[in-house]
Amino acid sequence: MYGCNNTRKPEECRVFPLILSKLSKFFHFGSCRFGVQKSKESTARVSMYKELKTCPNIFTMESTFSGLDMGERKGQHMTTFDFE
Repeated sequence: MYGCNNTRKPEECRVFPLILSKLSKFFHFGSCRFGVQKSKESTARVSMYKELKTCPNIFTMESTFSGLDMGERKGQHMTTFDFE
């Protein structure tokens, strides 16, 4: 998951991904990135974050359709049930 970064309150943008990592064994908080690279300034995530200054929870979430590279199911394909 990619999120923006509030330098005054960095935890503000990290709470939701942290909770998600506690609820799902398929979500890894350590793989999340928070910040804005110059090349990403025109993306919807960054534009919305700048426009809605009071809403820190704007993310881009990536997923796999192939398989897992960590955990007990490393090397296995995801199923519909896994995504649900």
